[in-house]
Amino acid sequence: MPSPRAICFPILLLAAPALAVGPSTQLLTNPSVVQMRADDSELAATATGSIVHKLIDTSGNGWLCVLTADHVAQAGYTRIGFGNGNPPATSLGGSSSLVFSAAHTGADLALIGIPYGPADSFFDSISPLALAPSDPTTRIGTTFSQPAYGSTGTRDTANQRLITLDRAGIQGFQNNTIERTRLFSIPFLSYSYTALEWDFNDPGSIASVPGEGSSFNGDSGAPYLIAAPSPIALDDGSIAHVFSQGIAAVHTYGDSSREHGWLGSGDHLPGGGIAITHDLAAWINATCTQVPAPASLPLLAAASLFASRRRR
Repeated sequence: MPSPRAICFPILLLAAPALAVGPSTQLLTNPSVVQMRADDSELAATATGSIVHKLIDTSGNGWLCVLTADHVAQAGYTRIGFGNGNPPATSLGGSSSLVFSAAHTGADLALIGIPYGPADSFFDSISPLALAPSDPTTRIGTTFSQPAYGSTGTRDTANQRLITLDRAGIQGFQNNTIERTRLFSIPFLSYSYTALEWDFNDPGSIASVPGEGSSFNGDSGAPYLIAAPSPIALDDGSIAHVFSQGIAAVHTYGDSSREHGWLGSGDHLPGGGIAITHDLAAWINATCTQVPAPASLPLLAAASLFASRRRR
């Protein structure tokens, strides 16, 4: 399965599901943030999704509703993986997944209905992430955490930028601050939406936050979380607060270069994600509560109603 192309639009690039956040030492385990995968082979390209709902159908089978970017789903990344690993130890879905697209509204957003099979203790332990909808302009100045899978970055010898390190299938995170909103529109695609946008600022500068990092060419579908902070020690001995709940946006574009310089270094590109508005939150909630009965919804792909589940 080919990975999605990075699409140039002015200076911005849609994030192909390939790379995750940096710096490389900032690791995280949020069990409700999952890998989005094309299959169970060792992949150079993975993406990210968030479990936002679960239910048990009338037959006693469990279902998971996973939020990600629409361009991830359209590229065939409809299988999820739990935890670290490439491939992960536990994975679900793929040809048996249901795909619901919000592209008809202009949103680069999709929901994947994942058939789990008979509910068990693992299913019971899954705790979906809550949404945090708002007017996008009210999010300017908000600090967020972005957990994601894939590759990462490390400081170069001159300590001026992050250099890409290939590392698919490991969850890392970056912290950052929403700096502006942007009307993101691509004439030759159906996407047109309000994005929350951020810059990679020089770590340690006044504009930076503890745990500041960058996303790479990828990270598609990763949540921007703004609630339930917990302290975590960084490798330099400082403390960053990492948010674990409250999805304010879903990552859709960012820097695709191999070198990520911070603002002022001359080679910085901003990153951003589609804002979760009240209208989008209503669509997410309505769609997830009707899985697996999508007769009246924009169903793009459906197969077996039983899990294609793999445990190693």
